[in-house]
Amino acid sequence: MTDTSLDHLICPQCHAHLSHGAAEMICQGCDRRWPVINGISVFSTQSPNGQQSVQPHSATGPDPRMADWKYFIPLRHSNVALVLGSGTGAVPLTLAAACAQVYVVDSVWDNLLALGQIREKQGLQNLHLAYVEGQSLPFPAGAFDLVTFDQFSQDQNGSPFTETAREVLGLLKPGGTAQFTLGNKWVRQGLLPQRGAVGHGMLSLSGYEQALRTEGFQSPQVFIPLPNHRIPLYFLPVTSPEATRHLFRALLPLIDTISPEIKAANRLRYLLVRFAAPFAKRLPTNWALKLLASSYIAIARR
Repeated sequence: MTDTSLDHLICPQCHAHLSHGAAEMICQGCDRRWPVINGISVFSTQSPNGQQSVQPHSATGPDPRMADWKYFIPLRHSNVALVLGSGTGAVPLTLAAACAQVYVVDSVWDNLLALGQIREKQGLQNLHLAYVEGQSLPFPAGAFDLVTFDQFSQDQNGSPFTETAREVLGLLKPGGTAQFTLGNKWVRQGLLPQRGAVGHGMLSLSGYEQALRTEGFQSPQVFIPLPNHRIPLYFLPVTSPEATRHLFRALLPLIDTISPEIKAANRLRYLLVRFAAPFAKRLPTNWALKLLASSYIAIARR
């Protein structure tokens, strides 16, 4: 980590500022020493071990389309961003090219090691990595212009979404923006359960919207990434029946150009959409997409 990274790092135990050497950071309040391993700040009572990534890493590198929601956010080069859950690395790398400083927190050591290798190869001095396990987040309140949260990169012991939303809100500057990549509990756990799905803390669409408003977020917007959040070719606003009708009438034929692998991974939803297409002109189909979507992208402001 560079010296500038310490501007937004504090001790997770006493919340005092940190000083650092080549291999550790020292709390100026409680004198606790936090190691730095392979350029990654470690905030844990135990040494990090190799862990299997919750999200698979592509052999060709992170797909930047995973961060295409950035076009809905007014990013500025002066922004300081926090990424909660590095996933495949697509979001941190995209934001590093658009923001002044980007901090990445993960509890999966292998994710951070992989991202650290890319950071070194690309010479990204503004990308700062932190391993946090069993500790509070090492950041002061109101420190970030943008906070992103990827529910799919969290483990089964993740916090309920209401707690996550409350914590994210506290980390944002006034007027700051939060972006959430969220799973649909009806797909992950209920009507159409997916093999190997991480479902802890997931809600329905209305549950997410209510939680965001209850915790104090302003004007939450929710989109359905199609065909999924990993390769979003389209972002469908959930409040727009007109966009849904346009999807069925004009864009549906383009689905046939999607690779067989994506079709196979979303086979049941793909067949349901194809079946519903002839009725799109006469019936309200927006509710069906809300129910059957595997994931949502939510954007809200403090």
